[in-house]
Amino acid sequence: MHEQLNREEIMFKCRFIDDLLLIIDVTDFNVEIDDWLKNTFNHNFLKFTYEFSHNCVSFLDMNIMLSENNEISTSLFRKPMSKHEFVHFNSSHPSHLLKSLPYSCGLRIIRTCSDLDNRNSELCTLMEKFQTRGYPNSIISRATEKLNLIDRNELLKPKSKLLRTFLSFHNPDILQKYAISNTTTIATKNRSFIVMPFYKNVNHLSIIVKNCFMNELRKCEDSDIKTCIEQIDIVVAFSISNSVQKYIDKIATKRKV
Repeated sequence: MHEQLNREEIMFKCRFIDDLLLIIDVTDFNVEIDDWLKNTFNHNFLKFTYEFSHNCVSFLDMNIMLSENNEISTSLFRKPMSKHEFVHFNSSHPSHLLKSLPYSCGLRIIRTCSDLDNRNSELCTLMEKFQTRGYPNSIISRATEKLNLIDRNELLKPKSKLLRTFLSFHNPDILQKYAISNTTTIATKNRSFIVMPFYKNVNHLSIIVKNCFMNELRKCEDSDIKTCIEQIDIVVAFSISNSVQKYIDKIATKRKV
């Protein structure tokens, strides 16, 4: 699948868990876009669902739109069946959570909405919903004042080392936009854990697992991935394996109770 997604017509790609977003240049397409998608997202064991559009598509909680001037804008996406109700202020939730909720939800709107008028409209709608859920005007006013002082560009600026490292490999232009120096030379290693059952009869099991894993990854032909692999510090963690003795102990414990 990785090889299939390395195509010249794919201008941008991103992944969030198991959700993919692609921006494709269809200028020189000799096939229908639907046929191209069926061929690209074809796998022996996995089934992919997809949707496409020439001007607007939803991804996670965003609407991503392409204007006639070939400019991308984003806005909030809501599922048609979603009531979008917030927890009531008189609920038994911790007070610090209730007091911070209008502000944190407002941050999501500022990040998502690229158009200023749309952003302000969504913020007004948000605060009205909190009012109907019993939130005091003092909390809503304080959250609104803080949100109005936020610079969206500063909010979107990549801050974590992990994100900056990822962008330096796949989207260095984003780092350049925010005047962030390339971080591919970071000396610290990313620690990744492999959790597996423990088998006491296999000597040096963790070393065997790490060597097998790294040997397979090094066969990859993508130079960027190889560079990432060299920065991975693999740690093998063991979980307790199921055994007959384990179930016997459980049954004995229940009988004693």
